[in-house]
Amino acid sequence: MLPTKPEGYISIVASNFVFPIVSLFESLNTVGSHPPNEVQASPLENGYSLAIITLTVLMVESAVSRTQYMMKVSPPQKALEFIKQEFQNDLFQKVEEIFVIRDTIAHNHVWEANIYWDENGNLRLVDAQRVKGYGDKKFEKAVDGNSRKTKILGLNVFPNRICRADALIVLQTAFEFLSETERKDHNYFSVRALIVKYKGNVIDFKKFMSEISA
Repeated sequence: MLPTKPEGYISIVASNFVFPIVSLFESLNTVGSHPPNEVQASPLENGYSLAIITLTVLMVESAVSRTQYMMKVSPPQKALEFIKQEFQNDLFQKVEEIFVIRDTIAHNHVWEANIYWDENGNLRLVDAQRVKGYGDKKFEKAVDGNSRKTKILGLNVFPNRICRADALIVLQTAFEFLSETERKDHNYFSVRALIVKYKGNVIDFKKFMSEISA
């Protein structure tokens, strides 16, 4: 085989995240989804959900890097700063919340809680306080301290309660953002070009989203 002529290449990995995300959803489906109790989701559901959320937000960050590169933004801005500047505020606020839950996971925000088992064997929460030093300004703005959920999307930020429902909302929000990025210019990021294998079938990412959201 003869060598080809040199051509341009940029080191963007955003689209590669969809493969482990889909694989993790398949594994999560085998676990089954049950609402978390007042304290926690099942360890299996929680673990898969934590991983899906983290990879999904990393995919968004990588797509933002590509978009800034294509727009010739120099020096590149932090992802949320760029999104706030370039996208409608309602979409920015939702994306900001998925970054909040990602940070909750990545930095394992620590909460101190009082719990008990009731007469029916159900785990109950008396109260919970986030340990001082965890969280930042966007966390304080986005989170309802009483419910320990984000104000718009209702995402759990008490780490052990994070479940499939949270993972699905995060992925739906990421899909909405990436689709809007594509609408601005398909060269920024193309959602339509993403092909995945799910339940033994090769389908586009949009169909995958519709199947897991049903």
